[in-house]
Amino acid sequence: MNIVIDYETKRREVCDCMMGCLENTALYYNLDYQYLYRGIWVFRFDEDRSSNKPFWKRLFTPELVNSHMQLELHHGLRLLECPYEGMDIFLEILKEELQKGNPVIIFVDAFYCPWSGVYQKGPLPHYCLLTGYNEEEETVICADPYFMQGQA
Repeated sequence: MNIVIDYETKRREVCDCMMGCLENTALYYNLDYQYLYRGIWVFRFDEDRSSNKPFWKRLFTPELVNSHMQLELHHGLRLLECPYEGMDIFLEILKEELQKGNPVIIFVDAFYCPWSGVYQKGPLPHYCLLTGYNEEEETVICADPYFMQGQA
């Protein structure tokens, strides 16, 4: 049995893999996603260069904001977290969600992702979207907006 949802990655220039998945999931449901970034709209910059800290380590966001909560509050997209309890349970949940037309965001180690630049070179925590499943071949269809940057 094959389950494939009609999914198209729309935002490829993303700040990180998790935000890319969240942005594209919101767009899949025809929702806005901008309040995901609410916590970074207010920031402070430390101009002291004597510490030799890179630019990004001199930025501070004083307001800690849960981006998932912002999606729900401002854009109506509620994310459900499902702890990993074994491959059989995961595949059942995946098939159920795909049959409902829902893409599934997963956390993986990019060491095992052949499309990643770190494939079999080193560990890298990473998020991507599952948009299909082929039961006969036991394979998934993955959309990865972070590694698709710069592609048409």
